[in-house]
Amino acid sequence: MQQALKFLVIFMGILILAGLAVIAIELGSRFSGRGGDAGKGGFGTVELGLPAGTSVTAVDGTVDRLFVTTRLPDGREQILILDLESGAVVGRVNVTAAP
Repeated sequence: MQQALKFLVIFMGILILAGLAVIAIELGSRFSGRGGDAGKGGFGTVELGLPAGTSVTAVDGTVDRLFVTTRLPDGREQILILDLESGAVVGRVNVTAAP
């Protein structure tokens, strides 16, 4: 009886530790931005269709968006917002000087 109880306590302790390890790994992958999509391989190549003479001045991102700041040939700045899952341009922000 005591051996069976001792076995159950050790077995349940191992299950608790394994469960905590799974939770820690899942939380770590979600907070690092790799949760769930780690093996999909991305969306491939995206053509932004920028006018000739446009330069990229900055790139920044979040877990699901990429922000590309560009300087157009006429000197204006434009920020392109890309969806990282599909690669589609989901928005453009034209930066203008305040009057």
